[in-house]
Amino acid sequence: MNGKLRKALKPSLIIAASIWFLAQVMYVSISGFMTFQDKSHAFSAKANEIADCLDRRITQNFAFVRSFEIFATLSDLEAMKIFGSLVQHTMKQYPRIRTVNLYELPKDDNPLYARRMANFPADQNDAAIQTILPKVVNQPHGTLRAFADINFPGQYITTAHAENANFHYAIVMLVDAEEMIKPLLQDGSPKMEWDIGDTPIIRLNDRQNAPFSFELQSNRTIVSSAPNIMPDDSTRFSEKTVFHLSETVKLYELFTLIDLIVYCGLSTIAVVASYYALHQHQLSRRLQRSEDNALKRAARLEKETRLEHAARVNAVGELAAGIIHELAQPLSSLLNQSQASLKTLEEGEAIPQTDFLRRTMTANIREAKRASLILGRIRDYIVYKSASPEATELNSSILDIVEILNPEIKRQGVSLMLDLAEPSPTASINKIELEQVIHNLVRNAIDALSASHQTVKRITIETLIDQNNSIIRISDNGSGLSEETLEQLFQPFFTTKDSGMGLGLSLSQRIVERVNGVLSASNKNGAVFTVTLPKLDIAPMLTFPTTKAA
Repeated sequence: MNGKLRKALKPSLIIAASIWFLAQVMYVSISGFMTFQDKSHAFSAKANEIADCLDRRITQNFAFVRSFEIFATLSDLEAMKIFGSLVQHTMKQYPRIRTVNLYELPKDDNPLYARRMANFPADQNDAAIQTILPKVVNQPHGTLRAFADINFPGQYITTAHAENANFHYAIVMLVDAEEMIKPLLQDGSPKMEWDIGDTPIIRLNDRQNAPFSFELQSNRTIVSSAPNIMPDDSTRFSEKTVFHLSETVKLYELFTLIDLIVYCGLSTIAVVASYYALHQHQLSRRLQRSEDNALKRAARLEKETRLEHAARVNAVGELAAGIIHELAQPLSSLLNQSQASLKTLEEGEAIPQTDFLRRTMTANIREAKRASLILGRIRDYIVYKSASPEATELNSSILDIVEILNPEIKRQGVSLMLDLAEPSPTASINKIELEQVIHNLVRNAIDALSASHQTVKRITIETLIDQNNSIIRISDNGSGLSEETLEQLFQPFFTTKDSGMGLGLSLSQRIVERVNGVLSASNKNGAVFTVTLPKLDIAPMLTFPTTKAA
């Protein structure tokens, strides 16, 4: 491998390695993000399920207290028996209910005179419970409340305050929060924190976050009520009651090692294969580009040679035609005078030297005819073999000339705009001669713009089709043509250039008129030359873009 090839390969290897690295980063990012999203959705669904179950259990606890209240406010002995049976049955069915106490209060709700009427279990010391009676008697009659107290860790309290005749009643029910939540827990359950008011009552599955881990969190505010039991929303939790769930996702849980290894292997193979294919493609394109450039240069040189040859021959033809035009009249006069002299001698009186004059005039006539024939043969030699007309697409000829003149156009800082009709207009004219006309008109436009002071120099070439004609219009944004110039523009040897011969436009006009066409000039924000040719209705072999800027 030579030094140049190694130098070319180094950037490509860096690019290939960068692409491989980016592919790994993208895979890890996308795979991790999608897995994290899945875990987030699963966690959110789990949090919703736990929060809904917890809310139903809280509502159920309110309902128990409300049912206890109904029988507690009845003063007869039978009602108290029913009350006791209901409480015992409920505590047996729902182990989360730890304590239920019933207190009778005086009419002024003074907690100091509260009398315990029933407590479950019977051997439970209610000294701690009596400390919270002031909170109970402060709530409105007929309402249910739930709150936490630091004297009852891990439990929350549901209370009722009711009245009947001259007595008031208070019901206090202690609920074990962990026992209430335990049925909701499964293996891998999230971390749970439950705060009622400012008092934390439960901390479950407390785990330290591992390094390089992410924490999923969900905060649910518990303000549960029993609308079916008390439509006036008489049940209420303490303010700032929040049920907090969180789950830790470790970084390695976001990826599958086998999938990552397989992806790395496949991506490495893909990048290596792509690099090799790209390298081969670049070499192939480089060779193809070199070959195409060589062919284009050869074709351009051939076209330039043909156009140059055609221009030289036609220029000589114009010059010869001018010489013939100038000599034809004197030769014709010489011929006429010689014939008249000969006729006079033949009809007049005989004088000395008659034979001499006759021989002289005869020779004069013979030489004049000979000169005329020679000049005629020169003219025929130059203009006799005109190129045969053929079906020619105007767009193709324009693009060929643009390719030849494009270097000069760029060198002069000219912007070339092509607006070519689709499909291409077609006419019966020799392609080389049409290219000679287009070449001459575009070249004149370039020369005119080179002497112009325009900041933006522009040449526009258009092709159009009307009902009977195929049209080429070449315009520039130069200074245009004066009225005097327009009048003499197509006359042979008239030129506005210092080094011009004045034969290009007259030759172009002759070529166009030879196929019954018209070449005209006008002004419209610059010079405009229009070639109008009889339309030839055949299907075009090629199509070209309708608008192109060179």
